[in-house]
Amino acid sequence: MIIKLDEKRQKMSQKQVFYEGAEKIYYAGTKDEDHQVSTLILHFKDDIISPLNKKQTSIQGKGILNNRISAKLHTLLQEYGFPTYYIKTLNMREQTLAYVDPMPMRIRIRNIASPLFAEKFGMEPGRRFYKPIIEFLLKPFNEELLVSESHAQQFIGVGKQDMELLKEFAIRVSEFLSGYFTGLETRLIDIKFRFGRAIDEEGDVYYLLCSELTPDTFNIWDYQTNEMLSRERFEMKMKNPEKGYQEIASRMKILSDDNQA
Repeated sequence: MIIKLDEKRQKMSQKQVFYEGAEKIYYAGTKDEDHQVSTLILHFKDDIISPLNKKQTSIQGKGILNNRISAKLHTLLQEYGFPTYYIKTLNMREQTLAYVDPMPMRIRIRNIASPLFAEKFGMEPGRRFYKPIIEFLLKPFNEELLVSESHAQQFIGVGKQDMELLKEFAIRVSEFLSGYFTGLETRLIDIKFRFGRAIDEEGDVYYLLCSELTPDTFNIWDYQTNEMLSRERFEMKMKNPEKGYQEIASRMKILSDDNQA
């Protein structure tokens, strides 16, 4: 059956919006019978907004590429035993996710000094840290706040042991993805993760990764030239910000002729 464009938009508008941000929309899903969990549908927009100056624009096809990039990276992580909320891809821009209790905190792992980080600390961009830097980001208002580990424990209500588990989880995923991106002749500069709580069949609580993995949540550079290949291109006001998304998708071998917005 052929569905006209206006009918597609009407069907989308009938979905129950769970949360809408500048760059993505979460819709309420149904219960997934195979996994026996409630679900959300994540829709990737083409919009992009800079956290530095709140400048917003649109990059044609970004949502399509982000959908495929995130799906492939989550699938790889699951194949190697990392629990994540990803279930399956629905269409060009949407994927089904397990609904979990997300923690109001992100953990950012910095492997190499980005230009903005280097400027703040008076060092050369591209400097590799002898040990990854772990940062905690809370979002009580409209902006993420960089806080200490004690702040994070206090405001998200986890004990020291659980915090150590989350830090180890973030480091292990970062190391895995660093190795993967090295195989693509790129360097993983930094990456942000969000985790959620879930309950297994025996009633025990465990953590799983519940954040999209895209050039909007990580920064990578070309291994030889240090060319920026993620949202940094937009934030640093470089020409052709779409190039980074396209290049990453190409190196991951998910860019094909049908990737049109």
